Amino acid sequence: MAKATVTFNHAALMDFLAENCSDELAAVTKSVAASVDVPDDVEVITKVDRDRTGRPRGMVTIAHPGGLAMQAKRGVLTKAAAENGLDIRRYEIGDS
Repeated sequence: MAKATVTFNHAALMDFLAENCSDELAAVTKSVAASVDVPDDVEVITKVDRDRTGRPRGMVTIAHPGGLAMQAKRGVLTKAAAENGLDIRRYEIGDS
């Protein structure tokens, strides 16, 4: 008996997710931004768009010259994301 093959239309799936989950994604992105522990004079910017593969994403950026240091020393973005129920994992480095 032949094995069944299942394929997905990746572009259509990403379009579906973008159309049907954009409000929730924007809300979670804003919630994470509001949870970032930075001084009041430091701006935290949010952006909801798609990555180069078409996957919807929400980005939170500390718009300050010391933003990278704040994340490196205290993990302010990682903590804010975890406080909002997001699963935080590092990408594997290498040819995976």
